[in-house]
Amino acid sequence: MSDPRVESERTARLDDADLELEVYKEFGPILRQTRNKLSSVGALPAEVLALVFAFARENWEHQAKRGASTSQGLEPIGDKTSRTYSYKLGWILLTHVCHAWRQVALETAYLRNRLSCLDIPPLFASEIICRSRQLPLELSIEDWSEGERATRSELSGWLCSSILRRTSEFRVEGVRAQEVRTWHTLLVHPMPILQRLVLELEEHEDVIRLFPNSFPGDCPLLTEISLADCFPPWDSRLFSSPLTSLKLSTTWIDDVSSFLPDTAEFRAVLASLPTLEALDLKNFYPRPLRDGAQLDPFVLSARFQRLAVDICCGIAYELMNTNFWSSFIFPATAAVDVIVSLDEYENWDSDGWHFLDPVIQLHDSKSYPMDISLGVGCITVSYIAKPLRTSKPLYTLLLSSASERTIWTHMIAPSCLPQLQLEHLTSVHFTSDALKHYPTPDAWIQALSAATRVERVTLSLRNAISLLAALACMQSDRRMTLFPQLRALVFDQGPGKDESARSYRLELDMSLMDLVNVREGAGVPIKDISIPEEISSWLIWARISEKTNVTSESPL
Repeated sequence: MSDPRVESERTARLDDADLELEVYKEFGPILRQTRNKLSSVGALPAEVLALVFAFARENWEHQAKRGASTSQGLEPIGDKTSRTYSYKLGWILLTHVCHAWRQVALETAYLRNRLSCLDIPPLFASEIICRSRQLPLELSIEDWSEGERATRSELSGWLCSSILRRTSEFRVEGVRAQEVRTWHTLLVHPMPILQRLVLELEEHEDVIRLFPNSFPGDCPLLTEISLADCFPPWDSRLFSSPLTSLKLSTTWIDDVSSFLPDTAEFRAVLASLPTLEALDLKNFYPRPLRDGAQLDPFVLSARFQRLAVDICCGIAYELMNTNFWSSFIFPATAAVDVIVSLDEYENWDSDGWHFLDPVIQLHDSKSYPMDISLGVGCITVSYIAKPLRTSKPLYTLLLSSASERTIWTHMIAPSCLPQLQLEHLTSVHFTSDALKHYPTPDAWIQALSAATRVERVTLSLRNAISLLAALACMQSDRRMTLFPQLRALVFDQGPGKDESARSYRLELDMSLMDLVNVREGAGVPIKDISIPEEISSWLIWARISEKTNVTSESPL
């Protein structure tokens, strides 16, 4: 038999061990938290952690996927089908590193105000919204990653009045039109603090017209709208907001696209937006009036800054292009970029030059082209004088600057110079391909004889012989035939390094020398010649520098 005293001592030690275990269970997590706070990871300031989480959120958001089972036992509420979804937590997994990280995430409300509605577990949605406190919400609805349809029941909670009145940004992106039709009638609650609205459907020829009761009430803070294949009525109160940016696009239009506004309706839209600064149109023009009537042009205010037009639909170009540019006049101070991507251009433009309408619309104003940059398939017209060198090569697709209009087209632009006002030009710029379009001096003189105020010519030495010869031509009264006020030449490219380039170096050297001598003899000498560094070692420059200033420029 065991000794009673020994048994009693063992029982007492066991009770003590149980008490120690209970204390450990209760205070162990606290001890671990205290220990973690002393580590380098746990000691990060809350402000730094919040930034880390914010960066992670940008590219690691919640994501819902269809699966055989549902994470955490959650299923879409009200969905009568048997489908289930799994939900990936994304950046929230970072908050599980330690208690301190978790607390920072919970206390940083702005981490919870950007919400992808269909990627958040329905039973968790209210908790996330509560954690955002009263911050404005940014809601997005995107297509299911595996092609599942977003049903009306799955969105009815998100599009309720209490959420939409807190929404400052509402985005629908990449969703098919047939899916949007199942729930767009839910958009019937006011969004009084809405600042940005994006409704961009998946590219398709199907277009949705929203009902008149969509987006009711005023949006006094709304500054940006982007609509693609999804449009409200053109008299919607959305267009009476203080918009600064409006983007309208379609995948395809034809001659019976009734969803497009007519010229009068679009005029009313722009007239109701006096603060508009940027307009972006893709395959979107207003329809001409049915009776063929022509309204007085609507002139946008000097506040307007940028217009972008992208047309790849032949019908839109053929039937609506000229009507648009004659009905809406954009200030010369605005930057205008137009892309006309029509492979068989001549089938859509019987005159062959209407891609120049964005420039021609200013012919009756007192704004005149001061600089023209010309390439094959591209022309840039500037209404202010440019500095000696520009950082934007003509052959790169960059946005125009203020007071510039750039047109990209498959049409050969050089043939259309006679359509432009050239009398006030002070500088011109030609690419090597454009130079090739005028093979003789007479061709240059015929195309540009009206440009009598040009003082600077920028060109490539490749294909430059005919232009150099034209610049050396003299009339019978010993006045220069082309660009009589020319003062500066800027060569932005050498002639190349192939055999053909080397073979005409002698002709090029003599053309340059002849040009300098003739202009000097006529009393209108070339004052400055700028050359690229790659050709600065040519011997001819030493000869030319005896008569004019030659400077070598490094590549931009």
